[in-house]
Amino acid sequence: MFLNMELMNIFGPGFDVDVIRIVIYVLINLIGSAILLHLGTGLLGFDKKGFTRAFTVVIIGDIVLFALSFYPFGTVIGFLVFLYLIKKFYDVGWILAFLAFLMSIVVAVVITIILLLILGISVFIIPAI
Repeated sequence: MFLNMELMNIFGPGFDVDVIRIVIYVLINLIGSAILLHLGTGLLGFDKKGFTRAFTVVIIGDIVLFALSFYPFGTVIGFLVFLYLIKKFYDVGWILAFLAFLMSIVVAVVITIILLLILGISVFIIPAI
């Protein structure tokens, strides 16, 4: 209780709730991205595949992307680093690494559409970003 009061005094009320929310969001994001990468590489028939490998690529890629996102063109460089990680971890070329990245996006879109259809939500009411 004392630590909670100290954090509240330093950072303001609700600090611990915000931190827990951020940690949960990051974990869900990492696991979801790893599942999508794992499914994408599986659909492309990569020899070296596995959830642990995909999770490692996503963790390293997200850390590098976060660190570079503060610099101009950091997101582009982070994307190239992410492709390089896929290339090295799965022992494929640049084109197959890019296709694995694209396939994970396609899998995400397909899963989203299937879930929307199951739930009975029209795809056309979702606003475009």
